[in-house]
Amino acid sequence: MRITLEEVAYRVLPRVEAGRALAQSEWLVLVKAAEVFLETEPVTVTPEEAADNVERFLIVARGNRAWRIRALCTMVELLPISVYGKRFTELPLAARQRIVSEQMMRGGKLWSVAAKIRFLVTMGAYGDARSANTQTGFVPIPLRRRFHPDAASLLQLAS
Repeated sequence: MRITLEEVAYRVLPRVEAGRALAQSEWLVLVKAAEVFLETEPVTVTPEEAADNVERFLIVARGNRAWRIRALCTMVELLPISVYGKRFTELPLAARQRIVSEQMMRGGKLWSVAAKIRFLVTMGAYGDARSANTQTGFVPIPLRRRFHPDAASLLQLAS
């Protein structure tokens, strides 16, 4: 019988409550990472909402790869113990910012992998309709002008 990394991850990672895609500890890692990464971004989404958006995506997508994201969150949570002696979520904002600038941005082995959490935070922030639409100018397809003619066009069509 062949044991896969996915099977090991499911046995080692924290339990997930019914109806959720992430364990509470993994969700909290996303929130704490979002506090660091979204600090300078022009978004109106809170870190909690960004984490909720990532989790919502995982639930809707129903992919069998969610365990990789869960493993990444767990790695980001535990990796700072080697440098700071504390978990990522236990560190103050300034220490988490130092981790990003001194460890993740510099890269190297596991820190390069841990830095990928930034992509999840960005997806969670800009995947929110309020941020994507107001900050980037994106207009969802059903709301585009060609699907909603202005009042003058409607009057011309009616006559």
